[in-house]
Amino acid sequence: MNSTVILGALELGGIFAVLSLGLYISFKVLNIPDLTVDGSFTTGCAVSAMVAVAGYPVLGMVLGFVAGAIAGMVTGLLITKLNINEILAGILTQTALYSVNLRIMHQTPNISLFNHKTIFSCTTQFEPYDKLLIIG
Repeated sequence: MNSTVILGALELGGIFAVLSLGLYISFKVLNIPDLTVDGSFTTGCAVSAMVAVAGYPVLGMVLGFVAGAIAGMVTGLLITKLNINEILAGILTQTALYSVNLRIMHQTPNISLFNHKTIFSCTTQFEPYDKLLIIG
């Protein structure tokens, strides 16, 4: 097992730890079975990638956070104002976000960030630990 495999595992673990924390808060702390977290993460990533491709990666992170928060607010409005069951509202929002993500990314399923400025561009002197520094 080489260091690339270990660093990749730590990077993915740091990313999925945030996702699992969102699911834990929704299911256990708030006692609401909400699946919007899965869809809102991909919406935030889509917004962040598109803004990063435009040349503003830090702004992309902020706007990705805002897009995910808006997705959560949509689910909250479905639950509180329209009296839709919590699990159904989450599934509806998650399903709708699939189409929204495609619209954000101009109908393409993948956005390449190669040869574009990212939030990791300023940390190249810390290779191979640069991504772990930002995630941590």
